[in-house]
Amino acid sequence: MIRSSTARSRQSLAIIPQKLAKLTDLAELSPDKLLVLANRITVHRFAKRSFIYREGQLRDGMYIMLSGIAKLTCLNRKGERLLLEVLGPGDVVGIPSLLPDVRHHLRCEAFTDCKLGLIEVEELVAGVVGLPFGDFGVALRLTVGRWWRLLVRQANSMDQNLEERVRIALLDLGSKLGAQDER
Repeated sequence: MIRSSTARSRQSLAIIPQKLAKLTDLAELSPDKLLVLANRITVHRFAKRSFIYREGQLRDGMYIMLSGIAKLTCLNRKGERLLLEVLGPGDVVGIPSLLPDVRHHLRCEAFTDCKLGLIEVEELVAGVVGLPFGDFGVALRLTVGRWWRLLVRQANSMDQNLEERVRIALLDLGSKLGAQDER
């Protein structure tokens, strides 16, 4: 179930598949898949500077940017917020909902007034990929999960001195090869 937030107002507007086809990242989808998406999307509006999602909030859905500009940021080990990407129409937002077991420090914030289409993860995966989410989730954890951890490690290593980067690398190596010990 998708949760509501006071930071956004929910609006069920009809999404026309042809509008989705004009969005760069969705243009290669077949008309049938665009129709499936259009029928399952709920439109949400976010005011400038409002949070689309924050760290610690697991979403049951993915957002498709329909209009506006948002920023995706990550918190590094020093507690500083780093800009990862500027998002625009056609971008799909909400990777944490695809990898719920992976800890994240991502925050997505509306840079301008935004309109986003929200779709449940299971519906997105079944409608576009044509697989049950459980099977798709296993494939994601085996492939994308590793790259996700790499991204987090890279964000934590930015602006660190050599000693800090070596510590981070050793902690990562220990988590892969080390054995759990109460000490």
